[in-house]
Amino acid sequence: MSLWLSDLSRLLGENADIAFAGEVPTIDAVDAQQQLADIAHHFRAAKAAGLTTAQSVLGEDFDPQIKAARDDLERSIRPATEQLARVKDLPSISRLSGLSIEIEYCVTGEVDVELQYGSNSDVSHDIGMRSDDSYPYEARVIAAAGKPLDIDAEAIQLSVDTSSFYE
Repeated sequence: MSLWLSDLSRLLGENADIAFAGEVPTIDAVDAQQQLADIAHHFRAAKAAGLTTAQSVLGEDFDPQIKAARDDLERSIRPATEQLARVKDLPSISRLSGLSIEIEYCVTGEVDVELQYGSNSDVSHDIGMRSDDSYPYEARVIAAAGKPLDIDAEAIQLSVDTSSFYE
């Protein structure tokens, strides 16, 4: 296996969310050209989705259509993730890990829903309907202070206020 192929395999193993289906084609495979085109398409789509997510995190000032903005983001990602990986090695985190102190997060927002009355067939024949609505929610999460991102899904207390539906 070539060095770049083993590097690619390692990176995809560490980042399963961007891995492509199937194996890397051998150079003499009958459909190698199509497989490589499919893999290239997969990575372009993954990059586009990642840039859309980046814009939702970074805000409207980040324009993924501007090459300089994309390049700056790509240069910043590896150093940022490397720093995050080292956070657990900080002495203060080590001390906090030994404590049984818990922290509580309170997350609020709105959940958008589509309500449907009747079947899809009823809706298409104008005897049913769909309407959009949104409801406020609150999620309370408790985590160990030394491991604030180690969240147990079972420990999340979620409540959605649907009282406006009845108004």
